[in-house]
Amino acid sequence: MKISSRFSIAVHIVLTIAILGEKQKMTSDFLASCISVNPVVIRRILGQLKKANLADVKAGEGGAYLMKDSSELTLFDIFQAVEVVEDISLFNSHKQPETCCPVDCASCPRMTGASEICSHSPDAGEPDSLPADGNAACCYIHGKIETHLAAAQAAMENSLKETTIEQIILELSS
Repeated sequence: MKISSRFSIAVHIVLTIAILGEKQKMTSDFLASCISVNPVVIRRILGQLKKANLADVKAGEGGAYLMKDSSELTLFDIFQAVEVVEDISLFNSHKQPETCCPVDCASCPRMTGASEICSHSPDAGEPDSLPADGNAACCYIHGKIETHLAAAQAAMENSLKETTIEQIILELSS
């Protein structure tokens, strides 16, 4: 899995505006030459940053500027502005099976003692109690996998929330 280059381009745009914004007009052509991407890409990303109230653009040759101080602007703010993530989840799970797989049934805490089939399998007749999502398949594996993936996403998001543009500027100047 890769997060799209929009994120790193957006961070580069924000850093360039924060560092050089008072000395140089931040036009899409200037930013494109600094970042080595097409000005159209810069304009699209600036549009996303504007929609998120992180940046604004003065019409014509006015240039772009930041709406937040670099000490308040985090990598997470930028990530949220430019990344298109379905259902706010970075990880896509495969479709849950129609029936329990042997691994799922063997791991299921609701497994019936003598049966080789999970009590939540459609082959076992009407299940005693369905999982919270109402799916007839046990989906024990999915729950475990998704718990770990959610924790990984939360760790990444927390790291992005803790990193401000000002911190990166300080690192660049040291």
